[in-house]
Amino acid sequence: MIKDKPTKKQKDKEQKSLIYEGMLSRILELLSQNKMTGKALSENLGLVQSAVTDWKAGRSHPTTMQVAKMSIVFNVTTDYLIFGKPVVVGLSRFEADLVEYSRKIGTAYKSALLNVAAVFACQEAAREENEK
Repeated sequence: MIKDKPTKKQKDKEQKSLIYEGMLSRILELLSQNKMTGKALSENLGLVQSAVTDWKAGRSHPTTMQVAKMSIVFNVTTDYLIFGKPVVVGLSRFEADLVEYSRKIGTAYKSALLNVAAVFACQEAAREENEK
């Protein structure tokens, strides 16, 4: 049996569904990382308590304005929320990866990482000074 080729409308619906699924998983990940409940996020966005629950169940999706507000609450870009792509202007891929990974670790680890980076930066500066 030959399957019909999907229509443009069906393809668009499927793509939209994948985007919403990805966005929801990033929202849930950010809630966990920030030790925030769906209720607290709803309150931050000025929504009813069940909004995040409705997103999880697929009964509704965040609006453009809600995504914009979430980007502020979580200190991430809207591109990250929607597409999962960190957008940091002027950074190399390696530097952007460091930023992305730093968002996934706790405060204590961030402090340790910053201290190690500071030590390496001082060592590099001293090495460059000695080469002059």
